Amino acid sequence: MEPAEGIESPGKYLKTMRESRKLALEQVTDATRIRQAILRALEADQYEDLPDLYVKSFMSAYAGYLGLDPNEVIQLHQKHLKNLPSSRGKARGRQSVFRKRRVNVRRVTIIISVMLLAALLAYASFKVLPRLFPNLRTEESMPSSSASVPSFPPVKKDAQLPRAEQPETNEMLPGNADTNKEP
Repeated sequence: MEPAEGIESPGKYLKTMRESRKLALEQVTDATRIRQAILRALEADQYEDLPDLYVKSFMSAYAGYLGLDPNEVIQLHQKHLKNLPSSRGKARGRQSVFRKRRVNVRRVTIIISVMLLAALLAYASFKVLPRLFPNLRTEESMPSSSASVPSFPPVKKDAQLPRAEQPETNEMLPGNADTNKEP
């Protein structure tokens, strides 16, 4: 085994140690639960494709699985980063390992809002507005003329209609023969 200082990069060091132990990348993936794409990026020293917060913990887990000192590998990684020219200003030419399609939250919010507004308008046009404005009803919502519902209220046959008051005596009525007679 070579000491870590003799190797120019931590990725090559990890790859050399893995290959010397005759371990496949799939075995390391299963044991560490680190995706193969990330392990390949570590071995190729492509740190710009990895999330900055997790690079050291990925390296530490990888080195620990190989039986190496994780602190030594992290120190080698830090020395390697100091020797690299800054690539922060350059555009990435490769696809990121973590390239996922992000959901545009604003667009989703607008779409959901429009759908809710359309549903509310449909509900209001069928349920609320006819109650508030009965003369806005369409012919379809009004009862048809062939229905058995009459257009006027039913009249009770047993009820007596109010009559005008009539005088009790027959004297006031014109054309009555009894009224022309004198007593």
